[in-house]
Amino acid sequence: MKKRIAILGCGWLGLPLAEKLIAEGYDINGSTTTTVKQKLLRQKGVKPFLINTESLDEGAFLEFLQADILIIAMTPQSKKRYRKLIEVIEQSPVKQILFVSSTAVYPVNNDVVHEKDAAYMKSVHSGRVMLELEELFTKNDNFETTVIRFCGLFGPARIPGRFMAGFRDLKGGDNPVNMIHLDDCIQILWRIIDRDIWGDVFNACSDHHPSRKEFYKMAATSAGLVPPQFSNRDEPDKFRVVSSDKLKEKLDYTFIHPNPLKALK
Repeated sequence: MKKRIAILGCGWLGLPLAEKLIAEGYDINGSTTTTVKQKLLRQKGVKPFLINTESLDEGAFLEFLQADILIIAMTPQSKKRYRKLIEVIEQSPVKQILFVSSTAVYPVNNDVVHEKDAAYMKSVHSGRVMLELEELFTKNDNFETTVIRFCGLFGPARIPGRFMAGFRDLKGGDNPVNMIHLDDCIQILWRIIDRDIWGDVFNACSDHHPSRKEFYKMAATSAGLVPPQFSNRDEPDKFRVVSSDKLKEKLDYTFIHPNPLKALK
């Protein structure tokens, strides 16, 4: 019997993921916050649901959750909202959850970080909140959750060059960057589902870590924007290098875009 997957958040990542899963034979429930987007989802073969987590319609959300697997691919919300979502999820048939998280959960320690290195950092609010949200799902015994921690996302309609275009005298130009292309995001999420890998945590970051200077200058130039200028002074900045060794080994995964610089071209 064909499995049904519910994707909470059919945006930049969720919609192309839905298309991939439909191509692989899955039925897809997809959520959006706008009526305009519902028409697009329907055209793509997704069964659309209007879900607003701020003023949650529990009945509509429970109908959306009539699925085997739930993928949460939306902008992080407050713990209070997630607790409300979980209360409804517990009433649904969903038994596996794929939670899209972020490498913001790691300390900026001028070193390589692995999955075990996630920590509650007082100085980094976004990372602390993200880790708390992960644990709401991973510590719940009503379903199995796999967490995928993506690093800097880029690809169609998400152009990293615009973030620093035209800036001058930036520091940390020699620091390594952690990036991943949309193509790899989709393929990795699909492989986790296809191989039934639940109850685990993975980093997802391209193999190569070009310097901040190299990446953002090329990103801006490739997009036809004014490239940023980095300081020539010796001003080391803090960084982290995210390792995807565990993901590559356990999922037997080879990156489509191992080098972010080549992907920009």
